[in-house]
Amino acid sequence: MSMNKGYLLEGVKVGFNRGLITTFNLAKIVVPVFFVVTILKATPVMYYLDVSFSPFMKYFGLPGEASLVLITGYLLNIYSAVGVIMGLNLNPREITILATMVLIAHSLILEGVICSRIGVNPFFITIFRISTSFIVGFCLNVMLR
Repeated sequence: MSMNKGYLLEGVKVGFNRGLITTFNLAKIVVPVFFVVTILKATPVMYYLDVSFSPFMKYFGLPGEASLVLITGYLLNIYSAVGVIMGLNLNPREITILATMVLIAHSLILEGVICSRIGVNPFFITIFRISTSFIVGFCLNVMLR
């Protein structure tokens, strides 16, 4: 079975171009969020987030400022949460916990609208996803000690 070199080369070109486009589209989200978080770190905002959310975030083994990752991921999307994670000084354990929690419950507003259009109760599914992410975050905190 011989392969046509032209066909293979064309596939590589198309894949490379699509990869560049995807990278650019993701960078349009991640880079600005990263810069906003970096700027926020130089203001009292991050201190107040840390102080306000530390009592709750300790159940997940996370600093209070990590709440910004959850809020961003829950309301916007995974990629903005990645931008926030990049802007914070978190260790691999904390990143693993946060990433898992955001992967379970992300883009809640958009997906709530989609759920309602297909006949699923958006309130129930949103509460279920957030609760599940909290339970998994707590379990990961215990397991990764």
